[in-house]
Amino acid sequence: MTEKQSYVAKIAIIIGLYLIVQVLAGAVALVAGNWNNLMAGLPLDQKALLADARWVGIALFFGNLIMMVLMWVFRLVRRNFLPSPPAGTLHGWGWGIVAFFLVVFGVNGVFSPLDLSDGGTTQMFQGMADNPICFLSLTLIGPIAEEFVFREGIQRHLVASKVPMKWAIIISAALFSVIHLNLAQSVPAFFLGYALGLLYARTGDIRLSAAAHVLNNTLAVLLFQVSEADDLTKIVGVYPLVAFSSVLLISGFLLFSHWWKKSEPQNNPPAIE
Repeated sequence: MTEKQSYVAKIAIIIGLYLIVQVLAGAVALVAGNWNNLMAGLPLDQKALLADARWVGIALFFGNLIMMVLMWVFRLVRRNFLPSPPAGTLHGWGWGIVAFFLVVFGVNGVFSPLDLSDGGTTQMFQGMADNPICFLSLTLIGPIAEEFVFREGIQRHLVASKVPMKWAIIISAALFSVIHLNLAQSVPAFFLGYALGLLYARTGDIRLSAAAHVLNNTLAVLLFQVSEADDLTKIVGVYPLVAFSSVLLISGFLLFSHWWKKSEPQNNPPAIE
């Protein structure tokens, strides 16, 4: 097996491992949510996942933890994935975070008036947020696990296999988008994944993309608790919202461009340790 084939094989293993965790977590949650029905000899009811979504969050919490450990043990990510940041790095990271959130707010504002179907995901998240383990799953363990998979795993291996950086970012963002499985999340997730890929590509450090991802998910979960997704559209109107959000989105990418040119690549070797 050539070096390039080895990297491609690792990417396939990472994707397979991620999908297995998601399927097993869903199966465990389905059985746990239907336990009383099963004891009574009744069939499984998939609606139970929405009625008691905490089992999904709990299963994903432990599933993602196990997945990250396995990725580290089998060297699917670097053994030392937290290198010491050079002096002055935190200042540069701050502008990257600002650019990231301009893109995030812009994308969400542009696409929210389309009222894309989320397949009940918002309802599930709202049902999970009151449980401490589920809250941590949504806001901490989940986003860090996704950065392990899509940035530290897939994107880094793509670059190591000689795929140009811009295409590695696009491919990892596209895969990140596809796994969300509903239009309401998948479309914005591509832009989110692309922005996270830029953060990771420029620093070579999972802490920046993971911090941005954690902050994004935490804010999203908190907003789920205080308002409906279309409230802002009703308050300011569709056209003003789209216009303002477009300005945010363009500003975010312009700031990313400026940040990219002014910052130096760090800790991003072409090969996996």
